Amino acid sequence: MMPSSSAMFPDGGFYVMRNGVDHIFIDCGPIGLAGRGGHGHNDCLSFEAVLAGCRLVSDCGSYVYTASAVERNNFRSTGYHNTPQIDGEEINRFVRWDHLWTLHNDAHPRVTRWDPGPERDVFEGGHSGYARLRSEIYPRRTITLDHERHSFEVVDDIAGVGVHTVTIPLHLAAGVTARCVRPGELLLTSNQQEFLLLWSSSQQWEFTIGEGRVSPSYGVVVAVVRLHWRRAGTLPA
Repeated sequence: MMPSSSAMFPDGGFYVMRNGVDHIFIDCGPIGLAGRGGHGHNDCLSFEAVLAGCRLVSDCGSYVYTASAVERNNFRSTGYHNTPQIDGEEINRFVRWDHLWTLHNDAHPRVTRWDPGPERDVFEGGHSGYARLRSEIYPRRTITLDHERHSFEVVDDIAGVGVHTVTIPLHLAAGVTARCVRPGELLLTSNQQEFLLLWSSSQQWEFTIGEGRVSPSYGVVVAVVRLHWRRAGTLPA
């Protein structure tokens, strides 16, 4: 089993959970160079996942830069990343539609737990990107990789008060298919291997399977399965 590792920064960074066949990459760092945006995306708390050697959850990539302002903004937006979004707002606000290399420095990351070990790795972190909204909403995500079972768990807690809409997308990797088995349970298939994806909550969430887009390299885009959870109601959730 390979040791788990992370690129540590005082205000967060990139966290890697791994063994010989599993690999979870978590982004909980500041936005771009010195908080100015740059190449950075609205991806705080987003993650990618490989289980049993199969790539299951993917980052959407960058696609293009100045060739299309619309697509540049799409692929750096919150909705194109595997992270909770509140009321359709960006984690870090766009300065202007044509300012393709700058973002407002809204989401200051905070890592509250990083505990890699021989049996499991545990990450817990959040950010202040939605503190500007009324009731100062604070998303917190906990991710656990079980090295023995080759499984991982994601728990999202959204702190705040008042009525808000929370959406959580999950972009599957290219070639991964998803089929509903029963409520709260999906069967994912990748390279003739099957994986169960299960979820539960004491509150009502709407779930849909749709189409997303992933850019594996510059100027290239492919269609993928996009899973989407949505809840409109009173916080916390």
